[in-house]
Amino acid sequence: MAPGLLLFIFLQAAPVADAMELVPQGRDVGAPGFVLDLAFLDDQRLLALTEHALLLYRIEDVTPALEARLELPGARLAVRAPAGLLRASEAERVCWLITNGRARASLVAVEGRGLAVRLEAEAVPWAGSATGLRYRAGTNLLLLGESPFLAMREGGLAVAPDGRLAVDGRSPAQGRRVGAALDRLGSLIVASSSRPPGATDSLELIPLEGELTGLAAQVKIDGSISALAARDRRREPLVVAAIQGRDGVTRLVSYAVRPRP
Repeated sequence: MAPGLLLFIFLQAAPVADAMELVPQGRDVGAPGFVLDLAFLDDQRLLALTEHALLLYRIEDVTPALEARLELPGARLAVRAPAGLLRASEAERVCWLITNGRARASLVAVEGRGLAVRLEAEAVPWAGSATGLRYRAGTNLLLLGESPFLAMREGGLAVAPDGRLAVDGRSPAQGRRVGAALDRLGSLIVASSSRPPGATDSLELIPLEGELTGLAAQVKIDGSISALAARDRRREPLVVAAIQGRDGVTRLVSYAVRPRP
């Protein structure tokens, strides 16, 4: 049975609370800089966006290995809180990227084991928007039209400026509040926690149902999660988190997602 189908059936048949577990896999990998966003290109390739570069990692098993690096084009802008977004297309082997530290978005192609800029634009193309997705100048807020968000993912997943989860434009008043790092894994939201500065962070699995208040799994993190990517791989679902430790170094940490025994 495919892992994604097993995951779906388990969530439907078992109580939601603490139904899953996040199990660390492989070894941690140091990243060359603060990671703004992560995105899987396919089962074996992961993209990481930093303030200065786009990185391509290959995941043969569960541990990322750096394969290519591309310096971001354009002049840098002064910002207080660095932020960025990746939108990857497996079919076209490309990704759109944008950061609040540069004026324009870029379309980057994966060519063999390298990366190449194809074109630049004012914003990242986004479904349902004529103007695309861009950053409000000088802030870490994404603008879809005139609506601001802390984070967005394709498929209608977003984080409002106050940390509330929004799915397909619906943001329950009592819904769970999260951090700016998130992704979707089938019927689950993978997210960092909403926490005050200096507090312990956590990696959370939130079921996509009801008022978005449930919690299927949670792992405490010694550091701060800056980015997340999730993928329902053929072997089993995998989550990669970019975690900035107390030493200031960012590491990529892999977690398998499994039904709790």
